[in-house]
Amino acid sequence: MKTRLKKLLSMILITIIVSTVIVPFNVSADTQKGIVKVDSYLNVRSEASTDSSTLGKLYNNETVTVVDTVESGGIKWYKIQYADTNGYVSAEYITLISSDTSFEQYLTLQGFPESYKDGLRALHAEYPEWVFVAQNITPDWNTVIKNESKVGYNLVPASSPAEQKSFEKDAFNWDKNTWYGLDGQWVAASEQIVCWAMDPRNFLDKKYIFQFEKLNYVSDHTLAGINNIIKGTFMADGYPDDEFDSFAEAIMAAATEANVSAYHLASRLKQEQGSKGNPLAHGTVSGYKGYYNYFNINAYDTDSAGMYVNGAAYAKKKGWDTPYKALVGGANFIASGYISKEQDTLYLQKFDVTDGGNGYYTHQYMTNVFAPSNEAARMMTSYTDEVMNSALVFYIPVYRNMPETACTKPTRNLNNNNLLDSLSVSGYTITPTFYRYTYDYSLVIQSNTVTSVTINAKTSNTTAATVSGTGKFNLKSGENTATLVVTAPSGVKRTYTISITLKTSAQLPTITTDYSFGEKISGITPLTSVSDFKKNITIKNGSFKIVNSSAKEITSGNIGTGHLLKVYNETGIETGSHEIVIYGDNNGDGDISILDLLRIQKHLLGTQVLKGPQLESCDATRDGSVDIFDLLREQKYLLGTGEIKQ
Repeated sequence: MKTRLKKLLSMILITIIVSTVIVPFNVSADTQKGIVKVDSYLNVRSEASTDSSTLGKLYNNETVTVVDTVESGGIKWYKIQYADTNGYVSAEYITLISSDTSFEQYLTLQGFPESYKDGLRALHAEYPEWVFVAQNITPDWNTVIKNESKVGYNLVPASSPAEQKSFEKDAFNWDKNTWYGLDGQWVAASEQIVCWAMDPRNFLDKKYIFQFEKLNYVSDHTLAGINNIIKGTFMADGYPDDEFDSFAEAIMAAATEANVSAYHLASRLKQEQGSKGNPLAHGTVSGYKGYYNYFNINAYDTDSAGMYVNGAAYAKKKGWDTPYKALVGGANFIASGYISKEQDTLYLQKFDVTDGGNGYYTHQYMTNVFAPSNEAARMMTSYTDEVMNSALVFYIPVYRNMPETACTKPTRNLNNNNLLDSLSVSGYTITPTFYRYTYDYSLVIQSNTVTSVTINAKTSNTTAATVSGTGKFNLKSGENTATLVVTAPSGVKRTYTISITLKTSAQLPTITTDYSFGEKISGITPLTSVSDFKKNITIKNGSFKIVNSSAKEITSGNIGTGHLLKVYNETGIETGSHEIVIYGDNNGDGDISILDLLRIQKHLLGTQVLKGPQLESCDATRDGSVDIFDLLREQKYLLGTGEIKQ
């Protein structure tokens, strides 16, 4: 009882506010503001002619100052202020706006941000009876976008421009260099297209604003309006049984019974079934003939069955063995599962950002990110002029911490690949092990002499993506943060960080040896045993051990190329790692044999690629490069006619 009384008082308050502050306002003939309404862009011409030169472009929702009106070539033009001069634009794509004191007070009272107001002013100028209610959303904008951008929550057609497709984990198949198909020919939407689709400021025009209209039953809806929506589809060809004379009548009856907007049901049917309808609409699914599911409820692929079988099984479970049972059953599903749970607009059915009992984000009727705007445009075409000029009410979401201006629609075929393929610090091991979707790493260096490190990174898209922050990175004692920013071809950025802690101590390990000792250890005679190698290493204030490339300690056998000498301080903390190189031994067994000769030959022929210490060991001539002369030197060594300097 209290809830009903609260709702009644709220409606009375809205009625009082509307009746006292919303009044028609007339467009002034003087200089005034206008707002651009286009799907792509609007050319600014130097003269009032389509043959004149182009001064620039204007995009949807931009505001212009109109200084004059011109008729030319059968076209109405507005002369506008543009840059430091004047230009001309087609008046068809400009909605004039002007000041209305009472309406401005109403917008402020509602709490609409400034960035909403130009669009609402333009709508008010054309439809002064319309009511706009600010619907304050509890989660802030950044939280909403982070959650709605999760893979699977929003999809775009696979044929969409690359900017609209996600590169997040499980969205892109790196082995096949393509996007994973989700729900048929659909792929995960990028964060940029999600931002555009969720930003209400992009849809404050008469074509798309109907995604903010309440979806409860409206008595003004007509059969003619329903027929306008389903025109050109299988539903316009006749109803499949004699219960109703037309689909329009059946839809109207279902809408009345379920207390759902008839135009919404018709638009949703067209969204789900397209022009021809799938087997669920015609009751022809094999094994389930005679069962209907017009709204594709529970129709999705599983390991055990396809989407149509699952949808038909659901229809059989619900007893939808006539077209009308399926229509009213689907309408009740929408009413009870969504409209009664505060998901009572097209926008909120797609973007679950209110908690009316369904939680947040996961309870969304459709995955198509364009669905609210597509359905809104269809609904708008069904309204008569009389309805359009009535006091329609729109509940428009408002978020905290939104961008200052409306998010733009990404339409270029430039991908969002801003991921790294590799990240390392020369001579050190970062933790955790690099993974393209892990963005934070750490490294501890204990040294009195280290003043800088070299950071290496490779982008996944080597031809277009760029990365900053690589190369020499200076260190100070204590905490240091290296930041790497990867910029995708589309311009979208992603940040990786490495937290480097430099610890200095007077008691660092010191090593004495006859070998050439630095980041790498050389000067080792082939077939030197591990025990003999250790005898030539003297360490103070610490300890060391020999490990292979898999970090397994080696205590016997020969020292070979690719082994590592790990150094630890007295507390057991690793303070250094040094690669071992024996020139001529590229297979790492500590000997120089015909196997090493064959490996360097394959490397030179390009049939086997050697890297790191194995490649360096191939430099038998010690001239800094690996070429045919190193192959000949190794051959002479094996024949006993030459030497390889260690």
